[in-house]
Amino acid sequence: MEAGNITEEFPAITFPWGSVGSIGFPILITVYAFLVLSIVCDEYFVPCIQTLCKKLSLSEDVAAATLMAAGINAPELFTNLISTFYAEADIGTGTVVGSGVFNVLAIPSVCILVSGMKIIQLKDFPLTRDSLFYVASVTILAYVIQDGKVSWYESLAMLMLYSLYILVMKYNLKLIEISEECIGRRIQDGLPEDNIGVLSPLLPRKNKTPHVLESGTLPRSEIFTEIPFDQPRTWDTIVKMLTMLTYPVNLLLKITIPSCHNQANILLILTFFMCGIWMALLTYVIIWMITILGMGLNIPHAVMGITFIAAGLSIPELVSSVIVAKQGLGSMALSNTIGSSIFGILVCMGLPWFLDASLIRSDHFTPISSAGLDHSLFILVISILIMYLLFCCNNFKLDMKIGLACLIMYALFITLFIYTEVKF
Repeated sequence: MEAGNITEEFPAITFPWGSVGSIGFPILITVYAFLVLSIVCDEYFVPCIQTLCKKLSLSEDVAAATLMAAGINAPELFTNLISTFYAEADIGTGTVVGSGVFNVLAIPSVCILVSGMKIIQLKDFPLTRDSLFYVASVTILAYVIQDGKVSWYESLAMLMLYSLYILVMKYNLKLIEISEECIGRRIQDGLPEDNIGVLSPLLPRKNKTPHVLESGTLPRSEIFTEIPFDQPRTWDTIVKMLTMLTYPVNLLLKITIPSCHNQANILLILTFFMCGIWMALLTYVIIWMITILGMGLNIPHAVMGITFIAAGLSIPELVSSVIVAKQGLGSMALSNTIGSSIFGILVCMGLPWFLDASLIRSDHFTPISSAGLDHSLFILVISILIMYLLFCCNNFKLDMKIGLACLIMYALFITLFIYTEVKF
């Protein structure tokens, strides 16, 4: 989606009450869609991933970087595949860079700021692994699009790089053992002795439910119905209102998404697939409303593309990462965000380009509009390197100061990119 033509991507809609309605209604719809998206992720998608982890014997970071990333990005992949046969392949520079920087800088900040935890301990190997592959993904993308066209063998190289990423995941434990031996440390299971990264309870201890103890997540229905006795009456009123407002969509979710608990493998796959569809629909609504809101506030299209639209595309990554971060699974949260970016570059772009160049184009080259993308990809590389260096200097701990530092860096990068976009 190009920043310059984002309004052409959505149907025209007019709200009542003039300028007030054109701002107020999109805000209300966005908030409601965001709430529904959090229900999908919290009650269906994340538990589905955790169940698949147990069945496939995967570690949390591997599942987040592969299964969770694929589930979140699958709608984008399908959309790109369909559009390959009807439109010219293109890259939305603003959204590519904006969502990438948002994933590696803004999402870690939000995770620590809203998780209610002072420190989230990360594992050094998963973060190093994903950061290296992310830099490699951006590098190969920069090389592929430098001449304004993509050949079938260049796009195939992108898919092969992702295959290598999956191969590394397959031998993840063995590679961890090798890396631990190289730096003279033994592998330690579990969390540190000082309880860094322990689950921050969603409710006070006296009101915990067995479901929280078993899976670390609390169904949305229980969040709305189990009210701590020491909470003010205003909170009780808010929860009742949320319960009433979300009851229709909760009923629809229960009908369309099978429960992942104690289900056969085929139903798990169906749950995974339906979660992807719901996340795609809700993300579309959020971006649609944000676009209308930006038009009502007269925000330039270039600014919309790199900020609000790009952030809207990353909403599923944000919500799912915050949910697992609340459970103390910091490595899973970051592997989800970086893994999603890797999947988005290598597969969501590489596969449509490969099919287009090899099956459709007579000259076997896909034309690409890549004006200004080289500078944008440089920003992506710098952002991931800064994030990694911040964690290295802080002993791979995500705390408040790292969160604020990432948030400040995100604001600086966005300001710089907007300045260059508007000026040039």
